[in-house]
Amino acid sequence: MLPRGFCLGGGSGIGWRPRDRIGASMSGISAKEIGAIAVMAVLAGGPALANGWPVGDAEHGEKIAQRWCSSCHLLPGATSGSDTVPSFHAIATAKDFDAGHVRVFLAKPHGGMPPVNLSRQDINDVVAYLQLLRQQ
Repeated sequence: MLPRGFCLGGGSGIGWRPRDRIGASMSGISAKEIGAIAVMAVLAGGPALANGWPVGDAEHGEKIAQRWCSSCHLLPGATSGSDTVPSFHAIATAKDFDAGHVRVFLAKPHGGMPPVNLSRQDINDVVAYLQLLRQQ
């Protein structure tokens, strides 16, 4: 059920209408109404943003790395990994580390990486884990 005043407009999208406009045609959505929608999305549990990207869960990112990355990349505390690819610590502490580039790379792996199908949230979680390693 939608909150009072919240509506799905016929062809004009989702909007927030003051009570006196309910039932009236939605010819356009004002900036104030868009702001109300954004506030509702955040209050409803929409993703928090950091630099325009959803904030990842570093703990979950570590689990993903252990499952999908540890056969090649050495992870902190691990005793095995390949010496032909950088460790997660080396990736995280590289001078040119860029979270956006890592996101793009993980979205479509290339080079010698096996195909890994990660969701956007999984990618954000792995990036959050790398950022945590960078701070340590």
